[in-house]
Amino acid sequence: MPFLSGSGVSDDHIELAQQLLTGLDLRVTSLTTQIAALVHDAGTTGNLSGRLGVLRTETGVAGLASMKATLELAGCFHHAVLGPVWS
Repeated sequence: MPFLSGSGVSDDHIELAQQLLTGLDLRVTSLTTQIAALVHDAGTTGNLSGRLGVLRTETGVAGLASMKATLELAGCFHHAVLGPVWS
């Protein structure tokens, strides 16, 4: 169960944003939505590392240095939700 899925409202909002952005060239908005999905899925054992890697590449290619910090914060949040690895 995703960390922030509670009532499913966040799922609906993220899905709606992705649908509305399909076909548009709004890189920053699209990347922000994908980062929001990462935060939404924080703590799951899904392919978050792979998704982070893809988004790191996309932000680098797009030259969006400011998005890198937001992306890395989402990755840190995921690890914080998982808790200490030594316990």
